[in-house]
Amino acid sequence: VFGFVGERGRTFCGALLLAITVHERGGLSGEILAVEVAPAQQGSGVGTALLDATVAFFETPHRPPRLRSLRLSTAEDNLAALSLFRTFGFKATGEDAGEYAGGQRIVRMERETPYPAV
Repeated sequence: VFGFVGERGRTFCGALLLAITVHERGGLSGEILAVEVAPAQQGSGVGTALLDATVAFFETPHRPPRLRSLRLSTAEDNLAALSLFRTFGFKATGEDAGEYAGGQRIVRMERETPYPAV
């Protein structure tokens, strides 16, 4: 599991957690398990910075592990998250992932990396 933490000075702003999984078409994928931004920091670019750091880290040539894709899940009514993820090239996979406990439909998204399966 990899973690990225966003701070301003000594103030916690947010975090992103990612697990490495085996991709069904071969190679490895990164499953973004959580993106959390402190309420006072929402809308200030923290989520963007966390995703930017994650993409840059895992798409740097010659840095293991080389991932075939990045994946995540979010609620279909979380429009801010959907917009942010689309900005980073994530696309809905179309798979039926069910619902969260609160009844919101789950949207699975994936971003291919420049690496083939290794």
